[in-house]
Amino acid sequence: RISQKNLEEEFSRKYPKFIALRNPKLISLDELQKEILRPDEGLISFWVGEDYLFSLFADKNRSLFLFQPIEKKALEFRVETLRALIDAKADVETFMDASYKLYQDILEPFQETFSEKTLSTLFIIPQGTLAKLPFEALIQSKEGKTFKDLNYFFRSKKIGYCPSAMVLREIRKSFSEFGKASPATNPAILFGDPVYSEEQGKEILDSLRKRGGNAPDGFVPRDSFSITDDPKVFQKCRAFRVNERGDISLNPLPGSRVEVESISELFYHSKIASNTHTGFEASESLLKELSEKGFLSTFRYLHFAAHGILPQGSFFSEPCIALSTYGADTENGLLQMNEIFGLRINAQLVTLSACETGIEETNSGNQGINGLARAFFYAGTPRVMVSLWSISDIGTGEFMKVFYRELLEPTVQPRFFHAMNNARESMLNGAFSHPFFWAPFALLGDGNE
Repeated sequence: RISQKNLEEEFSRKYPKFIALRNPKLISLDELQKEILRPDEGLISFWVGEDYLFSLFADKNRSLFLFQPIEKKALEFRVETLRALIDAKADVETFMDASYKLYQDILEPFQETFSEKTLSTLFIIPQGTLAKLPFEALIQSKEGKTFKDLNYFFRSKKIGYCPSAMVLREIRKSFSEFGKASPATNPAILFGDPVYSEEQGKEILDSLRKRGGNAPDGFVPRDSFSITDDPKVFQKCRAFRVNERGDISLNPLPGSRVEVESISELFYHSKIASNTHTGFEASESLLKELSEKGFLSTFRYLHFAAHGILPQGSFFSEPCIALSTYGADTENGLLQMNEIFGLRINAQLVTLSACETGIEETNSGNQGINGLARAFFYAGTPRVMVSLWSISDIGTGEFMKVFYRELLEPTVQPRFFHAMNNARESMLNGAFSHPFFWAPFALLGDGNE
């Protein structure tokens, strides 16, 4: 607790803007309606009590406060049940029952206000167990017989998430003029398939030698943390919590290379572009070097396809992104939250393509993904795309490819919400129609431009 308190005090001194994002000044309903929300936007904030679910809805002209007799344990059970059904790729009938029940509990009381045609965008501020819930996958009726045909909530509203109404205010205040004054000129910079194991590193070195490429000088693992390969201890996915020994397991992510290469083809018409960094190049030192030189701030999109590490106990007090942990590098490979504050970016979007980098705070009180997202808000972006759980590499790559392709359509506004929904529809119309493949992706921050 003392360590956490000292960390927060240090952040307060060094990064006052971050504190404004983490603990912003309270906002009145009048200010929210008159100064923050736009004519086509609404906001709904939840608070999960022991015996009641409290909800506040507001748009430009209306507000509605409800408290519903739903016990916390019952709500947690329903959310966990839906998540388990999605994870298990349950059949459509079973999914429909669980999804529609949650819609009835949480959103149906507001259905009359949602039905207004002028309300096209809804910002959701979840709390507690609701931060684990993909609202996009809730269905508004039990019509439809296949996953493709269901009446998903995202089909009627563009959905964005925010830690609080105050954070939305701070984001819009910070980026109302900054982005216009110094727009980024380069398309995207991509980091993926970092080196996490000696075997993986040797394979990359062999491949480089065969192609006549340059290998890094030396090949040594970081010794600032230990790595275990025990499959019984860890699940293979793109985010990990530290175990009781302080060990973490970082399995290689070959699918993340395919992911960033496919995105690279969209922006640069080549899988191997100078701004696409994989293997040893997906390093913390390179990222910081590009930031210090001012080059990182010239990119509109910053994409990480790597492991995320969530804080736990005394081993990691901050969440971080795990870049290459092998190779000649002056850094340990773990891009921590406090280091993100020091980055100089001017990105329209930062994407964290890792599992369980959702929008909830960790139970211990340490900052989870909200900490990472707010750090990137501080560094220079109004929005962050995150994922709630691990999906197949192929599915992730397909979603990201469609999403970024849609972003290249400059005439469609708002581009970010449009791109998210079109990527979901593309998945629904193909081999990835189950919500397991498209529901975890969420846009955090200001999805409107």
